[in-house]
Amino acid sequence: MAPEAKVGGTLSRKFRDKYSLWAEIMRGGTDRFFVATDAPVQIGVEAELSLELADRTEPLVVEATVVGRRARGGRFEQGVFLHLSTEVVDTCRRVLGMGAGEIAPNTRPRGASGPIQPEPLSDVLLVADDNPDILEFLQRALSRFGFEILTAEDGTAALTLIQSRRPKLVILDVLMPGIDGAEICRVMRANESLVEVPVLFISALESDALHHLADEAGANDYLTKPMDLTDLINLVGSYLKDSE
Repeated sequence: MAPEAKVGGTLSRKFRDKYSLWAEIMRGGTDRFFVATDAPVQIGVEAELSLELADRTEPLVVEATVVGRRARGGRFEQGVFLHLSTEVVDTCRRVLGMGAGEIAPNTRPRGASGPIQPEPLSDVLLVADDNPDILEFLQRALSRFGFEILTAEDGTAALTLIQSRRPKLVILDVLMPGIDGAEICRVMRANESLVEVPVLFISALESDALHHLADEAGANDYLTKPMDLTDLINLVGSYLKDSE
């Protein structure tokens, strides 16, 4: 069932039963628990999370830490990623009556940060792919937009450029040497100065697997390889238009 956010600042998700809730906790790995919301929520703050079950009169209310955010626009919903502490997961397990040992939660949030007032994004685009031919194709295709094109052949170089130049748009291959595209996106979604930068994944992964990975990492959209030039131009153009 689609997540929802309540008016008034309390974050909320609805589930059909305790098994679907527990499956979501396990899938999210305790610090990728997603809640859709239009409300502005600062990364690093504690938030009240209401977990509503169709077969329970009262919701299960817990505290969670905001560790990432996905901005509006693209294939996926706008919202926040939450870290659920060991204590919260144990509470959910006990209240829901789930067996022990079914999940090994992380002990602290990843990438949480304090308030940052971001500066305007640079007039550059970044593309990262470990295949030189694809990188050249992307560079040529995107040059028509009139922006400076930054390129990187591995994830470490890509992340360094993203952090130093803050491009208007980032296109990432998922599987790259060093840091992969999904982890780069997670880092960006946990940083207030980068959270508004649109991220597009490109990959030869099967479509359903790519969709799941992009959603979990906080990407805005994706294209499967081999890419159609028209689809690429139209998709990138739509994001650049929104950023004007």
